[in-house]
This record gives sequence, structure tokens and C-alpha cells, in this order.
Amino acid sequence: MFELLTDQRISDNANVKSLWEGIQTLFQFRNVLAHGREISATMLSAYWIEEEWKELFSGGYKKAENYLLKNKLVDKRFVECDSTALYFNDNVADHFWELSKKIVHQISESLAEDVKEAFDSEVFISNDNGNA
Repeated sequence: MFELLTDQRISDNANVKSLWEGIQTLFQFRNVLAHGREISATMLSAYWIEEEWKELFSGGYKKAENYLLKNKLVDKRFVECDSTALYFNDNVADHFWELSKKIVHQISESLAEDVKEAFDSEVFISNDNGNA
């Protein structure tokens, strides 16, 4: 929709680029959760594997886990604790909530003034104090 209206891919938008990995992770994470994908991880050691231990991680959560570790939102991997509670904490929820709000503001800031005004009037709901 963004590309249709602005003739620019949203992921190429300079204001959004720094947030794009997190947004992609959020949607991928949402999809595996919404579809009830089972999470499973084991460590395997075998003569045909180059490294000493190989992690076998399934369920589609690897991208989310890598992002959460990189951004220090979790401090261990699923295979180390075997609990999905690892991903469901206030830090993770707050991070994605703030990221979601920030990307909408960054999109707004990237628009031409006439388009920005229309976008803002539809997206940002004013409260009783007149603040968005």
C-alpha cells in the first residue's frame, strides 16, 4: 500500500531503514505465534557434523530469538532453558510496542507535507487534550 501511494518501498525509506529488521521480526514472530507453531530445540553431536554441537531449532522462532539476543531483550537461547516463557516478558513486549509506535511516526515524518497531513489525520487519534 505504501509503495502504491508513494512510489517507494517502505523498507527503502530512509526514516524506516533502521527499524526495518525489528518490524520484519515482529511480523514473523506474530505469524508463528498466531498459527500455534510448536517450538523445539535440541543439541546434536555426531561424527558427520563439523562443529562439536549443532543446534536443531524448529518452529520458525530462530529469527525472533536471534533478534532478541542481539538487542539484549533475552539473555539466553531457548535450547538453554527449554521454555517459551523466555520470549514472553515485559522487555520484549515493550520493545515491540515502542518499535511499532516509532515506525508509524517515522513514516509520517518521511511524507510530503500535504500527504503527511492526510496520513496524520487518519492514523493519529487525538485525545481530549488535543495531543496525538
